[in-house]
Amino acid sequence: MAPASFLPWPLLLLFIILVLWCGQCSASIDPTLGFIAVNLTEDRFKLHHPYDLPPEQRYEFRDGVRRMWVYCTDKPLSPGSPTKPRSEILLNERLAVAGHGGYRHYFKFGVYTQTDPSHYMESRWRDVKVYTKLG
Repeated sequence: MAPASFLPWPLLLLFIILVLWCGQCSASIDPTLGFIAVNLTEDRFKLHHPYDLPPEQRYEFRDGVRRMWVYCTDKPLSPGSPTKPRSEILLNERLAVAGHGGYRHYFKFGVYTQTDPSHYMESRWRDVKVYTKLG
């Protein structure tokens, strides 16, 4: 007698075919369909970093990769700020989207000190894109 977890080979074959077929369907859908890329020129990237350090001590842009890092002992963005240390990029591109949690939205990415942080934190970003809906 076969174990209870045994699948007859026709059912197993059907399962494999369905998994492969579903994988092909989802791979062919373009997630940007109906959207257009926002032109992100370098002047739209605004760096935020610890106030007492020059930007190059917490940020580099090399070979298309934006690298940001922060230490748990760094200062916040501005003197007297209640926030924790961070190195982040704010995109100077506000998009108006009525009815979606507010009227104007902005985008940022980077590395942020959390509760009980590591001594050193780093993030790397390549090919950052923002899309807006057509029409």
